[in-house]
Amino acid sequence: MGLTLRIISTTELQAEIIAGLGLGGASLSVDSREVLAAVIRRAASFLCPCPSKSLIAAVTQPLRHMVQSNDDLEVAVRDVLEELIAIGDLQEFKNVAFNSSMLLYLAPPSFVSLSGGTVILLGISPDNVPFLPENVEQTIGFKGCLRFLRREPPRVEIGSSVSVQNLEGRSENYIIAASHKANVSSGTISVDSLVGKALLGKAVGEEAKVVTPSGIRILKIVGISSQNDHEDDEVVSVLTQFGLIRWPEDNWLKIPPDETAEDYISRFNRAIKSAAQCGDIPGLTILDSTKNVRYYRGRWSSPKSFSGTYLGRRPQAYGNDIWCYLELDKGKPKKFLDLPFPSSTGLRGCDEAWRLQSALDARLGHPQQYRVRKTTDSRYTIDIFSPIPNWMDRRWNWIGNPVKNIKCLLSFEFSKSDIEPELDFLRRKLWWTEWAE
Repeated sequence: MGLTLRIISTTELQAEIIAGLGLGGASLSVDSREVLAAVIRRAASFLCPCPSKSLIAAVTQPLRHMVQSNDDLEVAVRDVLEELIAIGDLQEFKNVAFNSSMLLYLAPPSFVSLSGGTVILLGISPDNVPFLPENVEQTIGFKGCLRFLRREPPRVEIGSSVSVQNLEGRSENYIIAASHKANVSSGTISVDSLVGKALLGKAVGEEAKVVTPSGIRILKIVGISSQNDHEDDEVVSVLTQFGLIRWPEDNWLKIPPDETAEDYISRFNRAIKSAAQCGDIPGLTILDSTKNVRYYRGRWSSPKSFSGTYLGRRPQAYGNDIWCYLELDKGKPKKFLDLPFPSSTGLRGCDEAWRLQSALDARLGHPQQYRVRKTTDSRYTIDIFSPIPNWMDRRWNWIGNPVKNIKCLLSFEFSKSDIEPELDFLRRKLWWTEWAE
């Protein structure tokens, strides 16, 4: 049997790559976040533990001829890698052999069952070995860098509690029951009633047409609470049986408590006050709090003749620079503390640093800013100009949808109902204010 060679176009090659990653059913490009996340997971399963630079190079090099800009590709890969660390697919720790450089490790296969019933999959198995049965693998959906189990939307059935709105906007609530259990006075209606028959089988957002002797009523379904808890328990049971670790929702999100910027800074100031004196730190860079908060990269500077407390990064022989909080006197380091603090369980240095810089900016009277854009009648986009901690990234990757940024660092799109709660969350946790152009 001879070897057959076939010349294929770049478009065909991209399609084969996407199909090979299990994403063939979606309309995606090879540099989309879904595809890059899948490629990074696959490469990491063979390479980790390894430095982040090695993983970025391993992903970027094979794809560099299939995109328009190699520079844009490397930036995109780096950003997606940061998201995979943030959501918990990869973990970053110091090299235990040398106790210095940071290495990426595979997070064990695990899952988070969100309060709304959605199950988020986390972790990577070595050598890309599937860690779920085939019938469950086929239900995996992708949203940006997140993987979740696709579930059929709940539909009205016997036992469902249903919230509807009529054409006048008035709300009504019903419980669908078997005929012998109906009790109109308590809101329990028979599945054989006119309303019950019209609602049966419908999902949220659909309309039910109720034909009555006095005319036709249109009811829009706005909420369903079904007796499907046993199905959720079955999913959790299957995942647990296959060895997946269950993360509590609160532990996965790691949302910090509400507090003032001053209170947050005071903890770091107390710690640095008791730190030992230090000498010169070659290659040290700091975030200049006097620079424009809407231009993150432009805020980095050498210590120059600055005095006071600043957020900085100090280089190390191998691996990424180390985040630190330091005290300067006329540009000379006096004390420093590496981030994250030992007590900051589960946080990366950058997560602690980015929130600390938000607090420092707020205390100085020029807090970091966001911009809100109305994209459609029912969708809004929040533009941000500085990096966000992983707990914010996790929350917004699920509640919202990362979109192409326009003259900013990151952009997330939200539904009309979610935009105000998320803006309030941003203001409470990071003390940001809206930029009025």
